[in-house]
Amino acid sequence: MSHREITGVDNAEDIVAIPGTDWVITAAMVGATVARPRSFFINIRTHELRPAWPDNIVADLDRARFGDVEPPAAYPFHGLDVIQRGGIIEMYQVNHAVEHGPNAGQGRESVEVFEIDLGADGPSLRWRGAVLGPAWLGGNDLCCLPEGGFAITNFCYPGPDA
Repeated sequence: MSHREITGVDNAEDIVAIPGTDWVITAAMVGATVARPRSFFINIRTHELRPAWPDNIVADLDRARFGDVEPPAAYPFHGLDVIQRGGIIEMYQVNHAVEHGPNAGQGRESVEVFEIDLGADGPSLRWRGAVLGPAWLGGNDLCCLPEGGFAITNFCYPGPDA
């Protein structure tokens, strides 16, 4: 069996299949080879690499679900998951407050919620809102729940509230 390396997606944290498509989405954390966190769509059949966050999105807040939350200004993203509910495919992604570098102290502990739009030109993201976490949260990964919502792991706080 031959294989093909897809370059340009260094320091990937997660990779998740997009239901009913040949696409997966992956996110790259900041590291030695990644100056800013990014996410990418990858076609598993053609090996096409498309940008996702922050280069291929539309901000479209769903105020009924999320209130008056703003899109993230700082985004050291972490774990992600994708779920299809009816005709809508959603991606949930853990976001952190920035700990190091020139943007230290900016950002928020949250779960950012996106819809994946499957247009004729390929997939793109639509930011729909965020669920803000408590200050003690250090989210690591999450999973979407079929009845709605999500479950998240917490790797920073050792107390009983975690």
